[in-house]
Formats: sequence, C-alpha cells, structure tokens
Amino acid sequence: MRLFLTDDQKEFFQKNRFIEIEGLLPLEKITQIEKLSDLTLAKRLQSKSSLEYDLWRDNKELKEILHKRSLIKIIAELFNTFPLRIAFDQYIKATSIPPIQTTWALEELSCIKPLAGSILIPLSFSKPLKSHFPFPQKIGSVLFLAPEYPIPWPLLFGLEGLKLLIVSFAPEKAIYQQETRDPHQHVLKKWGYVFGDSLHNQHHPILIVNRDSY
Repeated sequence: MRLFLTDDQKEFFQKNRFIEIEGLLPLEKITQIEKLSDLTLAKRLQSKSSLEYDLWRDNKELKEILHKRSLIKIIAELFNTFPLRIAFDQYIKATSIPPIQTTWALEELSCIKPLAGSILIPLSFSKPLKSHFPFPQKIGSVLFLAPEYPIPWPLLFGLEGLKLLIVSFAPEKAIYQQETRDPHQHVLKKWGYVFGDSLHNQHHPILIVNRDSY
C-alpha cells in the first residue's frame, strides 16, 4: 500500500501540532510490533538499566518496520525535516506508579535536542483515554506529535492495559545535552558521547536525506 500525505493533513498538523492518522499501520503490523517488542524486552531482562529504551537496536525486524522507507518519508514530510535521523524509541506500559509524575513535552524530557517530532504507536489498551490529549481511540492509528506538545504522562501510564511505543526523531544537527528529567540521559555515554556532542550517524543514523531520496 502506498503511503502519502494530503495537504489538509499537513495543514492540520502545522496548525494544531498533532495529528492522528488512522490505518497508517495495518493491524497485523501492530501485532508484529507488539510481539517483537515483547521479545526484545524478554531478552533484556538481565540488563540493569534502559530495559524499554531504544528497542530497535536489539531487534533487526523491529528496526526494519520502524525505519521503513515509505513510513519515514511520511514522518519527515509531516515534521518538515530533511535530513531526518532517529533519536530514540521508548516502550511504555500501564503501571500503578507512573515514573513521570507530571505533564511534560518530549522536548523537555529528552537529552537529545532539538527533536523533530515523535510518533506514538498504541499496541494495546483496554479502555479509551478520557482526556483532552488526542490519544488514538483504536489500534492501527498513529499519533504524530510536535516536540513541544504536552503529554499527560500520569494519565497514559494509568491507562488500563496500555502498551505503547514512542519513536522520536531529530534533525541532522542534534546535540546530546544534560537533561536531568531524562531517565536515560547517561545511556549515550556508552557509545562515547559526552554532553555537548553532536549526534553521529553510527549510533543515530540518518533515515532520509531529502524529499527525493526515495
């Protein structure tokens, strides 16, 4: 299936800083992402940190889905960012004690700055979220968020049966900065980064260079 954006969708996102695109990922693809995520988490159980961060690094199949050319072109066009690189992904699930206790935008939480935007891929939930936050009401829809869009984290973590994959992207010129609100701010040090370093392609690859790349 060919993926494309309409001018109305682009205009809506630029005005509202979010958009939900229904049916962007077929249900069988969502099921596959959920299974691959669970498999990756199971293999990481012996790890002492960063269990649910950057799953794509340890699962080739998951990486191929999330970095698929047709999907990345949609993301880059909507965020109007070329070149576009991967920043991180984060898997979250429902919990009685939210690790983030207040509303923050991802640009306020991330040690990678600036961000170009993020996509939220719901993998499962038992009940719809009752909130002004535009969380998708059905599986298969993907929510695109601008970096500054506030996310009510306690409500998300409290959503019954939630499994959610967040994938964030950055422009070519992005910096690793100290950010105490980011629980993973020291993870990048294991790849040789120090605060103030620019992201490099080896560990945060460019996914698309320009509109004519694909």
